[in-house]
Amino acid sequence: ETLIVPAAFQGHFSLYCWLLMPAFIALPLAQIGFNQVNLVSKRTGVAAIAAAAAVALNLILVGLLMVEYGHSLGTEAIALAMSCAFVLFALVIGVGAMRHKAARPSLRDLAVVGLGIGLMVAAIWPLRNWQPAGLALVAQIVVGAAVYGAVMLAADLEGCRGAIKARLAKGRPKTAA
Repeated sequence: ETLIVPAAFQGHFSLYCWLLMPAFIALPLAQIGFNQVNLVSKRTGVAAIAAAAAVALNLILVGLLMVEYGHSLGTEAIALAMSCAFVLFALVIGVGAMRHKAARPSLRDLAVVGLGIGLMVAAIWPLRNWQPAGLALVAQIVVGAAVYGAVMLAADLEGCRGAIKARLAKGRPKTAA
């Protein structure tokens, strides 16, 4: 917030950030994680269905909030409606991807990624109020990447340990025996 939000708006941004956090997680998960499975399996209609469902949910939620609160609809309500729409988008894309047996990620892999994200958040949470803000951001990136990477290596997600070992072995000069 200190780095990117103008001083006049600081303090309010954290509320919007929490309301939008599900969207910040759901959209990349859907687009980078699950949608690739649908594209590879040539099931591109899933994305269109997911987008239509998300837009419909967003319109319904905003409409309901407008009826309830009138034109004083706050930005918090719009952020919440958008977040719900992105979560629905990710769920529809995810269900489509999980139905493709050949490219479906294992539940173990999904659990490992979830664990990695949870531990990463727990590790960087205490750094959120560090000053100066630039140092806090760098520390969060380094700590978050180290924790997440350690979990992925420990679980050997998608054979990452073997791939790293093979790449490191390629770079070493061979010695004569």
